[in-house]
Amino acid sequence: MTNQQDFVLLYYNMRILFFITGFIFFASSLYSQGKTDQEFDAIIPYTKDLSWTYKNGKKGLIDKSGNVLVPNLYTEIDAFVNGAAICYKGKKMGIVTIVGKELTSNEYNFIEPFNKGIAFTKKKGNKGLIDASGRVIIPNDYDEISDFKNGIAYTIKDGKTGIVDFSGKILVPNDYDYIGEFKNGVAFTVWKKQIGLIDITGKVLIPNIYDTIEEFNNGVAKAHNSDGVVIISISGKVLGKSNK
Repeated sequence: MTNQQDFVLLYYNMRILFFITGFIFFASSLYSQGKTDQEFDAIIPYTKDLSWTYKNGKKGLIDKSGNVLVPNLYTEIDAFVNGAAICYKGKKMGIVTIVGKELTSNEYNFIEPFNKGIAFTKKKGNKGLIDASGRVIIPNDYDEISDFKNGIAYTIKDGKTGIVDFSGKILVPNDYDYIGEFKNGVAFTVWKKQIGLIDITGKVLIPNIYDTIEEFNNGVAKAHNSDGVVIISISGKVLGKSNK
């Protein structure tokens, strides 16, 4: 066999090899796509690279290659924000990442939208707080939690008011009937209709022994009780009696 014949034979063998390889790849792609399609009841595009999947009434997520990112475990999944989404199992809510990691189990009756990395939650009628990783900052122990201002929030539990900080630390137990707004680092409190004063750390400056306390001016104020009117300092020290 001449060199030219060897070359022609090699050429045709190479063409046959390329044809077979291409056919196998094409068939494999069709099989893979068909397998993905058959695996789900429906596939709905979500983004350019992601698609929602539906199987037996449950929702999941796949990438453009058909890889399952979020398995079909959820009744509903909200849109992903910063790589995480609220997910539902029946009426219970949790949080799942875009790669399927559950940051919280589906234990909550409600999860508010995240704001500055935190979200209020409700469980069995009680309110709590979680961060974006799903970590519980404030357990679901409270009837109500206010929005945070200056690093603190007011809590209501069994009709009593307290204060927590942003880390969930209880600064003021839920002992008071009312806690006013903090001004210059102090706030008036009401307990059994008696007025007192605390600082922003929860320290009691003036116990709840007065019927009324007027606004402080230059660190002193008039306070009224059954003994009459006295002048007190912001630390609670009685400076003297007032004639008015």
